[in-house]
Amino acid sequence: KAPPGIELEEGVKYILGSDGVVLIDPMNNKPIPDDWWNGFIGFQSDILKQIDSIFRAAGVDQAFGWSIVFYTICIKALFYPMTKDQVKSTAMMQVLSPKMKEIQERYQGDPERMNQMLGQLYSVMDVNPLGGCVPVLIQLPIFWSLYGVWRRLAAEHYENFEEGWLWVPSLAKPNPDFQFKFDWLLEFKDGAPVMGWEDYLAYWVFPILLTGFTLISNQQAQAGRAKVEDENQQLLLQVLPWISVYFIASLSLELPQAVSLYYSVNSGLSVAQTQIVKNGLREEIPGYDVFEKTGKFPDSSFEDLLKKSTPAPKTLHEAAMRGDEEALKAILDSGGSDMFKVNAWDQLQIAPMGYAVARGHIGCLRLLRDRGANTKAVDGQGNTLLHFAAGYGQLPALRELLESKEFEDGEWKTIKNKRGQTIADAARVNRKGAVLDYLEDSHGVTPAAPLVQEAEVVDAEPAAPAAPAAESRSAAPAEGANASARAALL
Repeated sequence: KAPPGIELEEGVKYILGSDGVVLIDPMNNKPIPDDWWNGFIGFQSDILKQIDSIFRAAGVDQAFGWSIVFYTICIKALFYPMTKDQVKSTAMMQVLSPKMKEIQERYQGDPERMNQMLGQLYSVMDVNPLGGCVPVLIQLPIFWSLYGVWRRLAAEHYENFEEGWLWVPSLAKPNPDFQFKFDWLLEFKDGAPVMGWEDYLAYWVFPILLTGFTLISNQQAQAGRAKVEDENQQLLLQVLPWISVYFIASLSLELPQAVSLYYSVNSGLSVAQTQIVKNGLREEIPGYDVFEKTGKFPDSSFEDLLKKSTPAPKTLHEAAMRGDEEALKAILDSGGSDMFKVNAWDQLQIAPMGYAVARGHIGCLRLLRDRGANTKAVDGQGNTLLHFAAGYGQLPALRELLESKEFEDGEWKTIKNKRGQTIADAARVNRKGAVLDYLEDSHGVTPAAPLVQEAEVVDAEPAAPAAPAAESRSAAPAEGANASARAALL
C-alpha cells in the first residue's frame, strides 16, 4: 500500500512501516526499496532503537540522544584498530616522504630501480603505501549507512526522534525533512528568530563544535608536511581545509540535529584517536615531534630510525656494509670462527673490506685493515678494493687506499678485473666523474678506450664488485634480504 500521491513500480519490493504502508524517504519523497543496502540501514536502525529501549527501561533521561552517543562510541571502538593503522600508515608515509623524494630524484632515469628501492624502503619500515586508504574504504559503507539510519527513523516517524538532548530542543529539527535548506536561519519576525533566540542559538552549537573538530583534524593531517615551494600548490593546500570546514558546517546547519550529534561525537573521537596514535609515534620515532612542526628530521634522526629497525649485524660483511664500527669490533673480538675471518668471502664472493669501501665507511676500512685485512685482495670477479671505490664513486675511500704504502709501487694503475677493466675504467662505466678527475689530476691515470661490451653496462655498476648489498641484491647471508635492504637505505 502506497501513501497518497506516491506511485510504485511494478515488480519492485518496498519496505513497509508498522502500519503496512510503504515507507517514504523524507529527503527525496520516494518509496524505499527493499534491497540489501536498505536492509543494512534497517539493521542498524533496529540496533539503535533497541539501545534506546534499553536506556529507557533503565530510566535514562533523553535516552535517544544518549543512544546515538553510545552507538557512535561502539562503532569507533570497533574500527579503532583500523583507524590506528590508517593514522600510523599516513604518518609514516609523511615520515618517509623526504627519503622517497631522494630515491625518486636519484633514480629518475631508471623507473625499475626506483620502484625497487621504494619497495625496499616500505619493507624496511613496515609501511603499506595503501595502508592509509584501505581502512577508510572499509569504513565508508558504515559512515554512509548511518546517514541513512536517520532518514529511516524519520520515514518511520519514530516518536523518540523528536525528543531533545541536553541543550538541543529537538533532535529531528531544524530540518526534519532532510531537504538541505537554510530557511530556518532566515525566518525572523520583529528582529528575532521565529523559533526564539534560545532554540535558534542552541541549533548553532553543533556547527561550531564540528568546525572546531574539523580544523583540529586538518591541523593533525598537515603536521609533518614539508613546505611546498610552488605558490599555486601552497595556496591550494591553504584553501582546501577551509572548504572542508565550510562543507561540514553547512551540512550540520541543513540537517536534523541527530545527524549533527553523530558527526560531532564521531569527529571528536577521531581527533582523540589520532592524537593517541601520534603520541605513540613521538615516543617510538626519535625526532618525530620536530618533524611534525618542520617537515624535516633533526640531524640524523631518520638514519637512527632506520638503524633502530634493523637487527644487529651478525657477520663482518653485514657490519662493514652498514658502517657499524662497534658491531664490527665486537665480531672481530669474538674470535676465530670461519665466518668471522677478516678476509673471508661471503656468498657473493666479496670480503668485508669490499663492503666497507663500496659504502664509503672509512672507519670500518681502517679497523679491518688494522686487524689484518688484505687491502690488495680481489673478489670473485677480480675486482680490487680500488675497483670498488672507483666504481661506487667513493673518493675518500679511494684516497685512503692510494695514500697507503701498499699502493706506492703504482702497479694498481694497470690492474684489471675479469672484464678487462682498470680502476679508471670502473669509474668511467659507472659515470663517476669526480673519481676520474682525481685519478687524472693526482695520478695521471685515464681510462682506456671504451669497449663495445662496456656500452651495455653503463650505469649498471658492473665494475664495482657485484653489487655488495647495494641497491638491488641481498648480500649478508645471516640476516637475509630485508636486513640488506635496510643497510642499503642507510
